[in-house]
Amino acid sequence: EDDRRRLGATIIPLRAGRGGRTEVLCTQSNVVNFLKSEPGQPRKTMSFPGEFRFLGALRKPEVDVTPLDTAIRGLTSVGWMNAQRYIRSYVAAREQLGRAAMQALLFEITGPGMSIGGLVKTFHFVCIMVGEVTDHFVDQLNQLLEVQHAYCEAKGEELFQIPEAVRAPLCPMFRRVAWWSIDEILDRNDDEFVNAYQREGFAKHGIQERRSENSHMEVLRLLKLMTVEQAFDYAGSLESTLRSMSPAELLDSPYSELEHTVRGLQVLSFNLNILPFGVVYWTSVIGSGHGFKRLRRFLERIRRELEEEGLASPSSAAHSACSAAGGGGHSPPRRRSKGHSAGHLSEIRALDVIAVQELFASPF
Repeated sequence: EDDRRRLGATIIPLRAGRGGRTEVLCTQSNVVNFLKSEPGQPRKTMSFPGEFRFLGALRKPEVDVTPLDTAIRGLTSVGWMNAQRYIRSYVAAREQLGRAAMQALLFEITGPGMSIGGLVKTFHFVCIMVGEVTDHFVDQLNQLLEVQHAYCEAKGEELFQIPEAVRAPLCPMFRRVAWWSIDEILDRNDDEFVNAYQREGFAKHGIQERRSENSHMEVLRLLKLMTVEQAFDYAGSLESTLRSMSPAELLDSPYSELEHTVRGLQVLSFNLNILPFGVVYWTSVIGSGHGFKRLRRFLERIRRELEEEGLASPSSAAHSACSAAGGGGHSPPRRRSKGHSAGHLSEIRALDVIAVQELFASPF
């Protein structure tokens, strides 16, 4: 697929560290791409081998409705074993991830034509993760990554005989994940190598030089200028600006991928199955295009209810969203408009629904 048409998204958990320095939950990329390497061939390497990178993913149109869904998938699909799903620590970590995902805010966009470049247009979201549960999540994830790395190294050439679909859950998504101070990441990034792992990997696989266009580091340079509170104020202001745009203005802006409109109703984010081991494919009703189709069906129901009421207040619209989706929605306080009929619905610019969380029984 042409890089100019691809979309990516990251999610950047932030917290205040020692001395008030901002810390970010960040990964170090693998050097070897265990999934894409082939038997009898030199090992394929990752796009940014051994570099610091945010949690994230490339968009999957069959799964992700908006860039926020892509970002959340990058946070919540990092690899938990099914056997843990009823353990209390796992449930607590899952709740922490869910809370972080629901509170995520858009911070920056990088990519072709943007002030911060990059090969792929990427939406960067910030969220908060705090407490011992988060540290436990990181420790458990690193233990899993270590086991996966050890297995792949021990299998050697036999690993690449395994079909890719079967091999995927055996391969580590990255080297490790950790809380780092932004200052330390940027200092390491400016060295010849970020650490010994990257240096040794480059020597072993004949990599001559590091890639220079790491847009994630440029986003960190912006975050370095802010406290955690300032970063969220900045992101909140950006999303407020987006919510005030008309559909036409949003479509013409770099943020057009965030728009989903049904006759005057807009949704900035639609969070579908954000928790680990949620149902990815639910085909019993409307097939593989489930996410977008159910979203439109849901919005159409809200539109009909508003037309029947004439014009609902924001609080009524939020209540409609809650009852229709089976989950919660939040809408900022706005003045009630008077004297409008259903025919004026398309003229409403403000979002009646900002976020939708779809809840239903999971089969595990």
